[in-house]
Amino acid sequence: NISWNLLFKRIVNLNQLKNFLSASKSQAYLYYSQSAASIDAMTFYYGDDVLENILFYAKQNKNFNQAFFKATGGDTLDDFSLKYISYLNNHFKFLFIYQFQKIVFFLIPFLLLLVWFYKNKRIKKKIKLWEIEDYLEDLKERENEKI
Repeated sequence: NISWNLLFKRIVNLNQLKNFLSASKSQAYLYYSQSAASIDAMTFYYGDDVLENILFYAKQNKNFNQAFFKATGGDTLDDFSLKYISYLNNHFKFLFIYQFQKIVFFLIPFLLLLVWFYKNKRIKKKIKLWEIEDYLEDLKERENEKI
């Protein structure tokens, strides 16, 4: 889902993810996918314990932005937003090819049938042509025998 939306440039910023309740079903699914990817990006850039640290600092300060700043070692949400878009481009950009591959494997039997029908038709035409040639040769031989 993220990969196709990257391809068509329909990825939303992290700030817009909080509006998922007012989004359509397909947009909500994209928002959900992107929020999961943002968690992956956080652990990728800041380590596996970043989520625990954010919760720990948020519990102390009661402010998510300050907790995020402390847990990430000085990155703001805007800084992470840039890293997040970079993460999406590096890790999800070509996943649509994998999905496209499934479609191709679904279509291969139909393509094989089309090729088989085409070859079968060509072979029948060739056989018909040979039969006509044989018939014409037989006619020539008969005419030569008469003369």
